[in-house]
Amino acid sequence: MRRAQRLMALALAVAVAALAGCGGAEDRIVVRVIDSEGVAAPREVTVRYVNDRLDRLPPQMLPEVGGEEGKREFIDEIVRKELLVVLGHRLGFQNDPDLEEMLALYETDKAWQVYQARQVYEPAEPTDQDLQQYNVVRGTTFELQQIAVAGAEDAVAARRRVTSGGEDFAAVAVEVSASPSSEEGGVLPSQLWQDLHPVIGDAVFSLGVGDVSEVIDMGDSHHIYKVLSRIEPADPGELEGQRLRGITEECRTYRRMVRQHEVNKAMLTQANLRYSDDGLDLATERLGEKAALVIPEDIMELDIETRMNIAKIPIVPEFDDEESEMEFLTYNMRGHDDAWTLGDLRGLIESTSPLEAPKSGDVERLKGFIWRHISNEMIEDEIEQRGYRDDLEVRDYVHMRAEEYVVQRVYQTEVMAKIVQPTGSEIREYFQTHRDDYMSAEAVDARILVVDTEAEANQHRQRLIDGQDDFVDLVRAHSVNSYTKNRDGLVRNYLRGEGRLDFLQDVVFDLEEGEISEPFRAPGGYALATVESKRPSIRLTFDQAGHRAKEYLVAMKNEERLNQLLDELRETVTIEWLDENLVHIEDPAEARAEKESGFGVVSP
Repeated sequence: MRRAQRLMALALAVAVAALAGCGGAEDRIVVRVIDSEGVAAPREVTVRYVNDRLDRLPPQMLPEVGGEEGKREFIDEIVRKELLVVLGHRLGFQNDPDLEEMLALYETDKAWQVYQARQVYEPAEPTDQDLQQYNVVRGTTFELQQIAVAGAEDAVAARRRVTSGGEDFAAVAVEVSASPSSEEGGVLPSQLWQDLHPVIGDAVFSLGVGDVSEVIDMGDSHHIYKVLSRIEPADPGELEGQRLRGITEECRTYRRMVRQHEVNKAMLTQANLRYSDDGLDLATERLGEKAALVIPEDIMELDIETRMNIAKIPIVPEFDDEESEMEFLTYNMRGHDDAWTLGDLRGLIESTSPLEAPKSGDVERLKGFIWRHISNEMIEDEIEQRGYRDDLEVRDYVHMRAEEYVVQRVYQTEVMAKIVQPTGSEIREYFQTHRDDYMSAEAVDARILVVDTEAEANQHRQRLIDGQDDFVDLVRAHSVNSYTKNRDGLVRNYLRGEGRLDFLQDVVFDLEEGEISEPFRAPGGYALATVESKRPSIRLTFDQAGHRAKEYLVAMKNEERLNQLLDELRETVTIEWLDENLVHIEDPAEARAEKESGFGVVSP
């Protein structure tokens, strides 16, 4: 079973076997598979390919044994995949008519991923200095004053008044700010930096007390902030182990969100989108009229299925011939202006899935729909200009998906379609003789509180034991894990052996209901846990688990047929091992151990 799982994992992660002409150790061939029938081109497995697989696969898919034996065991799984590719080419699956269209979609998807990586993720990758600064500022408490206005020019003028103009920030906030905080002179409640919007957090990241931020474009409004107080944590915690991994992921996420905002802002500036007031008014009017005919006023009182059916009804505005020629908007594309008419707008809405198209005459929703379309067009143009579709990573990915398709087709036609399905009596007999394999997992409903330091966790634990605090209140006030904090710390139906939040596995199942754990390490700091309810493991009935017995028997038959097929294929190919290049392969046992030491960490 395990060998079959490894094979299919490799098949789903297949990549280009060699990059010609580089000449380094990574491009040396470890195994060559030659089709004796001469139909498929020789398959060459390189050092680069093997090491890439070792890097990408989860630890449970890697050999436990090290050295040359482990390397050969791992590479033999790759050879098994290569044998299926050879058979697939003999059967002509690489020429299937649907494959070309599928590969075009894969190319587009991967080119967009490369764009996102190059323009957002890579520039946002945190340095060691970024992590050190983030580790401190994430636990810093800020008291801020805010001015929020609609227009950029008004925001610049307001900032000038409170900086070089020397006017009182509170007075200007009362006069011009559209935020509810204006009634309090713009003063906001004190809050942790990590609870601020990432764009606002970035603006005040390096500000000291009394400093005023630059104007922040928040899309529908422009903000200015003044720092009234800034209190850093007494002990932010050492950056090591699980905390380092948690902080790294959290900082990376924060920097990516800020970078994405910057990219979107630059794109919007470049587009210089200008609407015709008359065209926009008419478009929203007609959309509102059509929406009123389709969407009932009490739609939120209807059941979900009915609302979903209504959402699938197209709402397309109607314009006469003269109106269809009316200018709707203009934007900059490739250095020149492109213009849309109301007829163009109607065509776009008509060609868009009703689930994604505007459903009302709300002007902001219509603008948001249009900007998504234009920004996608601009990104596609950027991809073309930068040649991302021809990028090696994209070409390798498309090749990978093509070989994946071939392997899947072989597995479907030559393995799954060739086995005899187990009968009902076989399934029931197997289930009855393996009852202990069909048990429900032990489960608990738990709450967790994650804080920065062990000392802080111990303080909270003592107050909980003494009855001075409530667990939920502590989570709301002090948790540094945003995922669980948003759920009041509740982790519902947590199963023994599951992968999520694996740092809880060795703790919560040893607790009695209502018991408070000792502090234990968690991503981003130290955690306390308590169990609200426990559900023991019980035997499942055939009605509950018979399908699992059938799935297992089918899998075993598939594996048996697969091994038979591979043995047959080995008789029709020549497999050449270049043993001298094994030295360049990473030790799989070491790779497994390294992955297991940090695998499954869930960041806050």
